[in-house]
Amino acid sequence: MGANLTMVVLKIVAGLCAGSRACLADALHSSANIVTVFAIFISRKLTSKPVDEKYPYGYGKVEFIAAGAVSVLIMILTVVLVVTSIEHIIYKPGPPPHPIALLVAILSVVTNEVLFRYFRCVGTELRSQTIIATAWANRADCFSSVAVVVGVIGSHLGFHNLDPIAAVVVAAIIVKVSIGCIRDSIAGLMDRSAPPETMEALRKALSEVREIQRINYIRARALGNKIWVDLGLRISPEHTVSECESIRGHVHRCVLESIPAVGNVLVDFEPVEGDMSP
Repeated sequence: MGANLTMVVLKIVAGLCAGSRACLADALHSSANIVTVFAIFISRKLTSKPVDEKYPYGYGKVEFIAAGAVSVLIMILTVVLVVTSIEHIIYKPGPPPHPIALLVAILSVVTNEVLFRYFRCVGTELRSQTIIATAWANRADCFSSVAVVVGVIGSHLGFHNLDPIAAVVVAAIIVKVSIGCIRDSIAGLMDRSAPPETMEALRKALSEVREIQRINYIRARALGNKIWVDLGLRISPEHTVSECESIRGHVHRCVLESIPAVGNVLVDFEPVEGDMSP
């Protein structure tokens, strides 16, 4: 938050002092990153709450809602950036911005690229859609700052419309990234299946339980940064209730040891076809 807030203040000051409307638009875009930090705080706070009677499956989907909301906010601010850029193209451009805008833009590129790589690493490790969305928000801000760099340099070289044209191109990239984040959030809310590598890891873990004679079904879905697994397994009807509970515990251990991201495992046993008692 400190880094993003500092960049917003620097861009506003540089935009006003240097006469760079692109820098001011970039500041507006950077302000979205501050909002995303609050989204992270809220979603991580809610998803850490234990299950209760009102929400027996937990609060994991708040991650997807927050990620989608952040992406929508980025798209809205991108529209503002596009409108500002089009105004630059239509109306007579002003004098070239002061080089101070170029220095702030370069600093913004470096800062946001570092933040992007850091957030992407943390988001991937914690399996947090909100943090990953925040990472791409910083990458989008990095692209916006690149547009400012190109625009300022182009203005001093006599290409007065280069700044707004570059901003429109960057806006298109931002919209593409935001749509991808929104699509992933919707898929998470609709209980999209876990990735193929997770399903393969589940099958491998179950192969270590020799009592399982057949896998009837494996269903895995993401709830925030955790994966919930439903298993339909066929075993011999000769097993007692106590033995079934022991097998169930073995299945739980194998799955959790193989895939630490699993938060819950539901096991349903069925007797092997043809061996059911009348």
